[in-house]
Amino acid sequence: MHPRTSLLIILTVPLLVLACVPEGGDGPGGDSSATDFDSDAFDALPEVLVSASGVDPDDEEPERWDADVPVVLPPWWKCGDGELDSWEQCDDGGLNSDYGECTPKCQEPWCGDGYHHPSEECDLGPANGQQLNVYGSCSASCEIATGCGDGVVQPEYLEECDHGAGGSPTCAPNCRWYRRIVFVTAETYTGAELGGTAGADGLCQDSAKNGGLPFHESFRAWLGVKDDNDPDDQSTNPSSWLKPVGEDNEFMRMDGLVVAESVHDLLNNDLLNPIQVTAAGENLGVPVWSNVLPGGTYASGDDCDNWTSDSGFGRWGTSGSTTSTWTDSGMKLYCNNALHLYCVEQPGNGN
Repeated sequence: MHPRTSLLIILTVPLLVLACVPEGGDGPGGDSSATDFDSDAFDALPEVLVSASGVDPDDEEPERWDADVPVVLPPWWKCGDGELDSWEQCDDGGLNSDYGECTPKCQEPWCGDGYHHPSEECDLGPANGQQLNVYGSCSASCEIATGCGDGVVQPEYLEECDHGAGGSPTCAPNCRWYRRIVFVTAETYTGAELGGTAGADGLCQDSAKNGGLPFHESFRAWLGVKDDNDPDDQSTNPSSWLKPVGEDNEFMRMDGLVVAESVHDLLNNDLLNPIQVTAAGENLGVPVWSNVLPGGTYASGDDCDNWTSDSGFGRWGTSGSTTSTWTDSGMKLYCNNALHLYCVEQPGNGN
């Protein structure tokens, strides 16, 4: 049976309560402006019907008129008859469906229309992408937003790590790192480019953010400085600012391996794994500016003029080591060489 005919049959009973449309008008069946519907009966009609009153049958959508029914039907009235009307993008007749190449509203499929098409993993319409970090939600691109808990690190969902739905001892269930982070910079700097210890701290912050650590912003550069005017002053050196924070003070690399189990171990050369991983997870066994002895004090006066000059010398360590050479190789290089930095997380900057 033709879909239009079947709908007319369905509508027969409610239409009996309507007053007849007088003949002789411009609209189908008479003057539409003279139509006198019983308001209660009209309110009881299905939502597919709207009053014909005041509508010109010669408007731009004549297919909305039905000569046998004194009403105006919505645009999708004829969707599904297999004929492409002006307002339709497609019409595959009985093949129109939620999953077809043409939707039940005779529109071509698109992500966000609320229909789950074969090319989509999901489609919740306006709800797409509203739950960025929820396991199993639907993304704005109509993909299953497995997000946190799927075992895959997805920075676009603000993940720092992802060790599965339950997390792990190092990665929290919200896909953020539990432990304090220590890393080696991917970037290199000459002595002058460091801009002193404060400038180097800023470079560590930038390297952390560039590497994907938006929620860890309190990093300091592992650099030693000798104050020639006050050789006993250690206030700018790691032994002064590196402090325990709370109960858990393990330091870990971005790949999840623990470097040191406490501040004490880090300051006393008890490294479980070398600090050779960048904030982005790259492994680098490289020379690193340091001038810091095990214990966190300065090693010598070879600090590139407090890390502000390309003249003179600077002491360095090697990121691939777990012995004392990780922080002090016992050797020095000209300050115009470009070396990496160690960056250590110290919430509150040690204050």
